[in-house]
Amino acid sequence: EDIEAAQRYAWLFLGRLKEDTTPNKVINYLNKNRIQGNIICEEIESRGKNKAFKLGIPFEYLRDANDPSFWPEGVLIKRYLFRRTYRNEGASLDSERS
Repeated sequence: EDIEAAQRYAWLFLGRLKEDTTPNKVINYLNKNRIQGNIICEEIESRGKNKAFKLGIPFEYLRDANDPSFWPEGVLIKRYLFRRTYRNEGASLDSERS
């Protein structure tokens, strides 16, 4: 079978949203404002009552999403930083060389 490159995503942190905000509301807002395609929107834990989301959008829309005038005033938008996780699962290849 042929292989294809996967969709390239831009990952953003979206915060300071009202407590009644849902992932669907975020996706609908994006769609109404010219950001289309497969959008990933997951609520993440935040302090207080405000909502925050991890947002994955097709990479070609990153410039639009980074424009402060794209979002309602007061909404926080920045690059999403993934936490690095280190796991000790399975055998180390070095241990097989004894």
